Amino acid sequence: MQAYQLLHAVLAVFKVCAVIGSEGYNKAQNDQEDERPLTSHGGFDNEERILMDSAFEPDSPYKTLSQFDFVDDSNTKNSQSRKTNNSVPLILWWTQNLFPHGLVSDEANPAVIQCGQDKCLSSTNRSLLLDSRTRGIMFYGTDLDPFDLPLPRKSRHEWALLHEESPLNNFMLSHYPFIKMFNHTSTFRRESDYPLASQYLYSLEYLIERPPVSLAIKNQYRSAPHLYAPVLYVQSHCGVASDRDRYVQELMKYIAVDSYGKCLHNRDLPESMRNPAESFEKNEFLDFIAKYKFHIAFENAICTDYMTEKLFRCLHLGSVPVYMGSPLARDWMPDSQSIIMVQDFKSPKELAEYLDFLDKNDDEYSKYLKFKEPGGVTNQFLINHLEQREWEMNSQDNMDFILGFECYLCKKLTERMRMKKAHLHNKNIPLLPPKFANSSHLGCPQPYTSIGDPQDALEGDSWLEMDWIGQYWGDLDKAYAVRDMMLAKEKDSAKFNEYWTKFVEKHDRKKN
Repeated sequence: MQAYQLLHAVLAVFKVCAVIGSEGYNKAQNDQEDERPLTSHGGFDNEERILMDSAFEPDSPYKTLSQFDFVDDSNTKNSQSRKTNNSVPLILWWTQNLFPHGLVSDEANPAVIQCGQDKCLSSTNRSLLLDSRTRGIMFYGTDLDPFDLPLPRKSRHEWALLHEESPLNNFMLSHYPFIKMFNHTSTFRRESDYPLASQYLYSLEYLIERPPVSLAIKNQYRSAPHLYAPVLYVQSHCGVASDRDRYVQELMKYIAVDSYGKCLHNRDLPESMRNPAESFEKNEFLDFIAKYKFHIAFENAICTDYMTEKLFRCLHLGSVPVYMGSPLARDWMPDSQSIIMVQDFKSPKELAEYLDFLDKNDDEYSKYLKFKEPGGVTNQFLINHLEQREWEMNSQDNMDFILGFECYLCKKLTERMRMKKAHLHNKNIPLLPPKFANSSHLGCPQPYTSIGDPQDALEGDSWLEMDWIGQYWGDLDKAYAVRDMMLAKEKDSAKFNEYWTKFVEKHDRKKN
């Protein structure tokens, strides 16, 4: 269990090692932080020396911060020039795969970004970490490695997290000790500072611009020679935390489902569409799936406001989504009756009966597509959100959310520096209060089986194996709780322990 012990040690130490970007509130000695030269102790000031004596140093190539070659502009002969340089904050992209200025920036020359009236510098050059201009550190959640963090951090550093994915991509971010290290967030949650809940809803027009396939044609395809099932399922990522395949498999007992992906496969796509990477966004494939009345749109994780193209593509095509994912997905729908939520039904059998009813009653089915008619989008919350959203997806003319969040951070950094400057001249002007992220910015509940209780699953169940080991959420306490619960029910304890040990060893090999 060394991997787990190490994981929990990391989480625990983050509680005490991180100096959150509070700019040294109520500490008089920090009022002149940007105006004093760096000390001779390896380039670190007093605050950093204290941190280096006691702080956790991650096991990474950046373990010893004194190895950094940073820009020391504190000894510039012209102090006024130095102050001018420091008036423009620098944003350092620590995880670099999404850096949006690669064509205009290099190691020696940070990009200059203009965000309204505010200006910032942006770079991926890690040697700038301790440059006195560096104020913001940008992280992309999927690529964030807890053993590669810019620690110990200075009080002027504000950490910003961009993460549009579910915990499937980085379970560490679902733990409060980890998420609270960040000062600014941009995630799928509406509670985040720069929310991305509508990231797959490109525009209001995207919902309505494509007319649905007529019911006459959909009904025609239900009959020979096509014999389409009423329900479509196309999924090749199996065994995910939402446990979606278990639900679909049970649903198939009560209503016909055409499953074209690797998961629960029972029907082949036409030859020209069998390469998902090449075909899934092509018109041929979209036209094909638009002929189905219902489209199973189950997310890989159950998280509030985590909604992907699975959902919004159904609305775009006019194939009614049968949805499992965000419990508040209706908040983002075009009207009050355009989605069928699995959570509204007691069982897959009850859901199947309702789908069968709609399949046989054209008037009732048509109500789910009324939003496609002129004036059919009636959700004022959605309309207002899209009108006020300052970023766009798949648009060459407008800013995307990556640039948008960077500008958000630039404005926040500039505002804090402006307030600090005012405070230096007049102590009656307060500094901005410290700001922290919390679980509402990203947190997702512990995974649960889509049907029944975990303890009812049979030995060898793939989802239960994932839950015990905490492969995605990394919750060791939950893993042991499930193990103990199952052990209490297992008569052959020796056999169970052998089974458990096998998966622990398998997990440790993966982690190492």
